[in-house]
Amino acid sequence: MLLAFGATKTALPYAADYTSIILYGAPLLGTSFVLNHALRAQGRNVLSMIGLTAGGVLNIIYLYST
Repeated sequence: MLLAFGATKTALPYAADYTSIILYGAPLLGTSFVLNHALRAQGRNVLSMIGLTAGGVLNIIYLYST
């Protein structure tokens, strides 16, 4: 599938690793979007903002800790 999207033979191992990470994280990302919009629909905008901010801060911490 990656070759069909234009990955070269040299980049194929890197693209496969990246794709596996994206595919493992996709359900979590989708769940985050659904819960975020559900909170907004219930009028809990502040709680939604706190959740998104916490996720961003944790991502930054993880990025600089590795």
